[in-house]
Amino acid sequence: MRDLASRFNRTLAAAACVVGAIVGCDGSQRGPDASPRPLKRTAEVTVRFDVPAQGPITASALAFRASAAGLTAAEVMGVVDPLSAASPTSACVVWDLDIASRALNARGGTVELEAIAGIEVGLGTTGVMLRPSARLHPDVVPAVGGVVAESGPIPLPALPPWISVEVFDIAGEITELATPAAARIVTINGSAPGSHVGVSAGLDIFVSEAAGTTVELRPFGGTSAISCPAMSDGRVFISRAAVARLVGRTPAPVSFDAVRRNDSERVTGLDARLSVEVRSSAVIELHLEGMP
Repeated sequence: MRDLASRFNRTLAAAACVVGAIVGCDGSQRGPDASPRPLKRTAEVTVRFDVPAQGPITASALAFRASAAGLTAAEVMGVVDPLSAASPTSACVVWDLDIASRALNARGGTVELEAIAGIEVGLGTTGVMLRPSARLHPDVVPAVGGVVAESGPIPLPALPPWISVEVFDIAGEITELATPAAARIVTINGSAPGSHVGVSAGLDIFVSEAAGTTVELRPFGGTSAISCPAMSDGRVFISRAAVARLVGRTPAPVSFDAVRRNDSERVTGLDARLSVEVRSSAVIELHLEGMP
């Protein structure tokens, strides 16, 4: 079973000004708006493949409809599942779930969730099927409530080349979407990833698949993370100052994730966006070295 609550505890970083679309950067504190707000309606079916450095590949699925006030349809996914927040395209972005929750409440924002039932997710040629069932969304962000449909995680021998979604009420209608190739972190500061890494000037990271890859650092036990897009040569650089703000004291265990997504389809018969994510991860202990 994919546990949304645990993902909230694993997520996203440190500066309120860059919580992006949910927080804003003008420094003012706004109270809830008493006037009625138009609802933004969205629907999502997402499949995640977790590819750890050690252990089996696992697959999970999440499906829901949302009625949101005080935020855009594009922002909803990142509030419901912070690991699925939109990836940055040009520069590193820091995220903090606590700050985002307070900002959403200050804006009077709400998200009401409804599970999407009656679908089956096929995992390529593996013969494995995910059948999401209704579960109460964890009460972590007070403004977000309702029920989602979840399935997994379940172990797989390998990544399937594609996924498919079939809606039970619409016989013969199947939507397919290609699974992106897994990206892996090849080097950190010139060496292959190990159990720990020292940080003096920063983190100089290279990934195996540059196009569409995002590198995320998520300290264990925190609600913050930093997310950085890979450059055309596969390089990602994170400054020492950014690392220090993210982890605080070191040594600190941090999950290094290389993330690729494909969200180019909509599920036939549901008008829901279909997305597939491949998340390769390794746990590395960070040590801040020398003077900042």
